[in-house]
Amino acid sequence: MKNEIEKLEQFYAIAKRFHCFPCKNLLHQKTVVYGDKKIQVNLINTAVFSSKDEDQGFHYLPQRDIERLSEQSGADYVITVMHHPHHWYTNKCKKNLEKAIFTSSDLIFVGHEHFESDMTIIKDNTTVNIFAAGELCNKGDWSRSELHIGVLDLDTGNYSSHRYRLYAGDTLYKEVGEERKLALTKDKVRYFGFEISRNFISNYMCEDKHFISSSFLDYFVFP
Repeated sequence: MKNEIEKLEQFYAIAKRFHCFPCKNLLHQKTVVYGDKKIQVNLINTAVFSSKDEDQGFHYLPQRDIERLSEQSGADYVITVMHHPHHWYTNKCKKNLEKAIFTSSDLIFVGHEHFESDMTIIKDNTTVNIFAAGELCNKGDWSRSELHIGVLDLDTGNYSSHRYRLYAGDTLYKEVGEERKLALTKDKVRYFGFEISRNFISNYMCEDKHFISSSFLDYFVFP
């Protein structure tokens, strides 16, 4: 792993200028505050074990970083940004990473595959929205350059998505397709840590009328 990190010295030098990855880690979590709203941004460096050859299934993220992604931050919104999508990671890492980012993120932005798409996934009682970018400049060819612009209303949680493309001969990007609108839903368990406590169960099961037993289940008789 140390050798792989050393290969990314130039990347980390540039990232540091923009206050990202100051400790040369593979995960950098930033908190941005706007008024009374807090946004957590998970920046994942997916370049480790990348190669010019087919490297799907080779990428890796330490378990300690995956666990950090799963932790509740108390943020109003959580956004995860990664170049390679999670399915480019090793089999074991891929499953854990998918669960971590799907259950903790409201929005996930990915790239690498040069195919523009968006999807909403509902899994484990949580909802996540994934946006995959198209290509910016494929080997010097700007004729199919694409970009995505999203607007998030921090008060309502409404998110609007716009796609733009630069056609050959044009100097300005043009909007393509229709605006996509969605509402970022809040999962109570994920954001507020709601769960049934032992004390609640004990009080609920308590039989305090006849005092024959500590639980009303003891009075149940099969017909």
